[in-house]
Amino acid sequence: MTFFYDFNVKPDIDVIKTLDKFNFKGACVFYNAKEVDENTPGEFEKLQNLTSMDLYYGIYVDEENPQILRNQVLKNYRKCDIIMVAGGKSAKLNHYTCKIPEVDMIDHPYDLRGNGINHILSRMLVENNITVNINLMDIIKNRGTYRTRILSHLHNILKMRDKFGFRVVFSTGAEDFFDVRSPEAMQSLGRLLDIQQDEMTKFISNNVENVIENINKRQNGVIEGIRILK
Repeated sequence: MTFFYDFNVKPDIDVIKTLDKFNFKGACVFYNAKEVDENTPGEFEKLQNLTSMDLYYGIYVDEENPQILRNQVLKNYRKCDIIMVAGGKSAKLNHYTCKIPEVDMIDHPYDLRGNGINHILSRMLVENNITVNINLMDIIKNRGTYRTRILSHLHNILKMRDKFGFRVVFSTGAEDFFDVRSPEAMQSLGRLLDIQQDEMTKFISNNVENVIENINKRQNGVIEGIRILK
């Protein structure tokens, strides 16, 4: 049986209820690193209690200063399930992000100038086991030339993925229930990128399950190469 995930949504009750209605297996709820405080874990627990889905606690780092970015990643790394860093601000910042092994995902690394992932970064993504998140809202909420450029950049990212083998997932980035898309709708959006349905399915199922497997390994780990067996 195939399970579907939306691994990038905002902490909104209506978003969680709508995902549940669409029979998603799980989701990752992201909190902005600049707004996280001692109350955040409790807020996340309340969301968990509202759903039968598997919810994961993510912290989103959106920072242009490399040193502050790194500090926020290291500060929150052990406090959550997933660390995702906003990409696409500059090639230099994308490069710096991909050097940090504590980063789990880089969000939309593309910008108007290019896809943001070159040969060097592709190798770093594989080496540090960092997943590229493609945000479907970038396609849905944009039109005209800007949308065309984004589609071109995403197409190039997938070519780099084919060559180097880094992991890619698709998500909605839903901020409210209007943004939520069913698994079928997400699969249909893949046609804009000329992605076959079985491959698009992997982007919202199998590939996300690989990310979850990494979460479990890290949480059960003692030191590099050693895990607690339950």
